[in-house]
Amino acid sequence: MIQAQLNREIGAFAAAMDELYGHYLDSINGFQKIHQFIVDGQKEAKRLLPPGIDLDSRELIIGCGDPADPSHFIQHRTTQGQFKNRNARGGQNCIRAAQLLIVLIYSFWETRYRSSIAAALGLKDTSALKVPLVGDLRLLRNDIVPCSGRIQKETAAKLEIMTHFKEGDEIVLKEDAVHTLVQDLKAALDSLVVHAGGVDPHHRTVWQIHGGTVRPKTEIYETDL
Repeated sequence: MIQAQLNREIGAFAAAMDELYGHYLDSINGFQKIHQFIVDGQKEAKRLLPPGIDLDSRELIIGCGDPADPSHFIQHRTTQGQFKNRNARGGQNCIRAAQLLIVLIYSFWETRYRSSIAAALGLKDTSALKVPLVGDLRLLRNDIVPCSGRIQKETAAKLEIMTHFKEGDEIVLKEDAVHTLVQDLKAALDSLVVHAGGVDPHHRTVWQIHGGTVRPKTEIYETDL
């Protein structure tokens, strides 16, 4: 009974992480599509315009409605160069998407799943359930929101798993590091189940924990079902 409840609760958290990771992947692929759209548009514009015009310094406006309609309003104003840079692979939007994933995974764990998993393990005190990697996410979350995404001295001293971050570092996780983070979190869940119920040779297959190659670049592809 305990094992079934534990599998159910951990399965729910694993599914939530997959949904959040999917949101991250959708986001970074969307950023790159937008980046390419601007790059292609500038190439076409340069073909038609006189030489020497700096398109990156030109204003780019995002608005709502037809600009010729009096009800139109501006939502955001930037330059074409800034827009390209932030949407490029590894740009600021990708950095923020990874930071948002950290914040969301920890928030889901702390506000919903930690207590139910602790109960399934028979723990009366939720705080007794400690997963070091999730604890590191808590520390990073605390530096992402009020500290502009930079590691503070106290955080660097307390990190247990993600010790490559040093004081003053910007919290940047590239795509392969985000993939590894999600896989390592699933491995931590796997360890909880195995520790509570014994070795389950099918468990790693169930949670799709691939301990080998990390794809450095995300591709969208279709499979025939």
